Amino acid sequence: MMPETLVKMGLKGALSDFCDNMNASNSMTVRFQFVGQFERLEQKFEIGIYRIIQELVNNAVKHSQADKLIVQMVQEPHRLCLIVEDNGKGFDVSAIGQGKGIGLNSVKSRIETLNGRIDISSEFGKGSEFIIEFILL
Repeated sequence: MMPETLVKMGLKGALSDFCDNMNASNSMTVRFQFVGQFERLEQKFEIGIYRIIQELVNNAVKHSQADKLIVQMVQEPHRLCLIVEDNGKGFDVSAIGQGKGIGLNSVKSRIETLNGRIDISSEFGKGSEFIIEFILL
């Protein structure tokens, strides 16, 4: 099911709306920030990115024990960067792909399908950061 805001307002509006809804329904403060000049992208691409961010935010809500989460979208003419950052308990990044972190494996697979790359960093007691980058042609 595709969010109505994604169809009407594009990725920026849909992510902002999603973060607002998550903020209202959880004890975690979820903020959305946008930098750059917004342009609509191919619908299939926008849906894929929305689902990736949705999975990362939901994972943070379920597992991170964070009280703050920031979703940033940086859009430039030939580059799109998304950052999801929390101040939670952190996790062992090396455990991804070893039977744990099925959601993260799914995220990585979706990103690769869209020809992007992800950098994951996390430190116990200091939170996690996911940086996702796509080169737009």
